[in-house]
Amino acid sequence: MFAFIRDFVNRVITSLCLKTILTVSLIALFGFKLLNISQIHSNHDLNNPSENGNRRNKITERIIINNLPKYLCDEQYVIFNTRFAQGGNVTFMFYSDYVAYRFIPTELQCNEVIAKGYKIAILDFGEIPEYIRSNSEIVKIPVD
Repeated sequence: MFAFIRDFVNRVITSLCLKTILTVSLIALFGFKLLNISQIHSNHDLNNPSENGNRRNKITERIIINNLPKYLCDEQYVIFNTRFAQGGNVTFMFYSDYVAYRFIPTELQCNEVIAKGYKIAILDFGEIPEYIRSNSEIVKIPVD
């Protein structure tokens, strides 16, 4: 797009100063036309999280992280299904002392984690497989 503008200006105008001014003006005009102020405001507004899904997810994520000690009692747990946002497992590990993964573990992975001496917790978004739901040793943390 910018090459097209530059080539157009080079063909029409011969003065270097006018070429520069016109090129910058046209690029700024196209950039402004592509700018969606209301969408930017909606995505980055901290005052109204109900209109911003990502912000709402981050707030819920922090509430759950703050409530983890109520569910897990400071023992060695691995938390699964921490899929609030991109890198959600990193946020869980940063703000708590637990190992966290974004995926739902297979039955084999659950057995391996338990064999290594860890307990398992999983965030329950309502999509937990039966082998996890029926296992009473796995802590299910409800997510609203």
